[in-house]
Parts: sequence; C-alpha cells; structure tokens
Amino acid sequence: MKLTAKARLLRRALCAVENMGLDPEKLYTVEVNGRKIVVSNEVFSPRYFTDTGFFAKHVPRFVRGRTFYEVGIGCGLIALEACLNGAKLVAGSDINPMAIVNTRMNAQRYGVRIRAHEGDLFARIKSGHRYESIFWNHPFHAEDTEPRTMLERAVLDPSYRSLERYFKEAKPYLVPGSGVLLLGTSNIARLKLIFGFADQYGYDRTLLVREEVPFEHRSNQHIELRLYEFRPRA
Repeated sequence: MKLTAKARLLRRALCAVENMGLDPEKLYTVEVNGRKIVVSNEVFSPRYFTDTGFFAKHVPRFVRGRTFYEVGIGCGLIALEACLNGAKLVAGSDINPMAIVNTRMNAQRYGVRIRAHEGDLFARIKSGHRYESIFWNHPFHAEDTEPRTMLERAVLDPSYRSLERYFKEAKPYLVPGSGVLLLGTSNIARLKLIFGFADQYGYDRTLLVREEVPFEHRSNQHIELRLYEFRPRA
C-alpha cells in the first residue's frame, strides 16, 4: 500500500524521536538562534527538528509585557526566550518529568525564573490564576496510532484528543478580555479539524506568522510552520 505524504512524515518523525532517545549523549549542548542550551536525550530536542527554534524566535514578540504559560514546555527554550525578551511572568507544564528538570536547568543557566511543573495541559495552574497568553507547540500528527513512549507523545496526538481539550478547557485560565491562546502548528497538521475546534469552543483566529522551513535539520523536505492566535469571542 502506498503511503500518503502525511503518513511518510509521521514515519520519519517517529524514527527521529526514536533516535533522540538513543542519542549517546544523555545531556548535550545545542545552539538555537544564537542561544546555547542544554538538552536531555529524554526530551523533545531542537537538535532534530526545526519547530522549537522557529517558535522560540517568533513567540516572544507576541508575549512581551504579558504573563505567559506554555503547555508542553519541553527543554524550556521557548519559555526561556519569552522570559529573556520581556514577558512579565513565565510558567509552563509538561507531562514528561524530565522536561521539567531540563527547563529548570536552562532557566538556572541564564539566571531567570520559569515556574515549570509536571502535569497535563492546565492541571497545574492554581484555581483562579489566569494568563494573558497561553501557548502550545502541539503534536502535529493526529493518526490513530497510540504513542508508545514519552517522546512519541511529543509528535503524535491521536484524533487530536488533547488538542480538543486545549480549546475546550482553556478559557478559565485566560485573563478575561485580553487573554489569548497561541498555537504553533503547520501545514502537515489537520488544520480543518483545528479550526473546527476553535469554532466549536468560541474562538476567532488570526494567523500571526507563517514560514517554510526544513522538516528536520539537514532535510530537503520542507513544511510550513504557522503561529496562530485564538481569541475568545465576546
């Protein structure tokens, strides 16, 4: 059976995250957009894919002067850049406990405070606490294949079950009147399904950034990365 283009990309993504976990360096230094950070081989890594670096470059200018929460904080690069570029308060969560350790290492390296906690989506936000900007570079692939490892969960969200919850559950954690959801996505994601969630749960969308980049480092295949703002309807 001939694989679709998206199925081929999923196969490549799963291969890449397997290689992440097998990286002989348990902890290594990478330079992304001129910033040196440490990355654990148990955490989704900008050494392999380009999306973390892309969003670390673009997200900070949209959250400057605002409180910022990142779902799926990973190695902490995006939150770190937000912190170093004027966000008022930076926090985040990740289902991967090693991501929290990794984020704290990079925060300490640069002398900033990032409130990072292990947990799913908004589970670790205290009751009554609200943010002006909440961001997620979500897993692009929605195929009905259950992820087998923590790293595979960084690229695969079957039927976008978690992404639907992102839209459904976010409003109590957004500042009324000014709070927005930000979503890092791409043209290989199921955009119609994403836009359907936004409509269903009452958000208007604005495309902030779009750019064609290599799918992986040293890859000839390109994808279009996008940053969207979703604002709750009045």
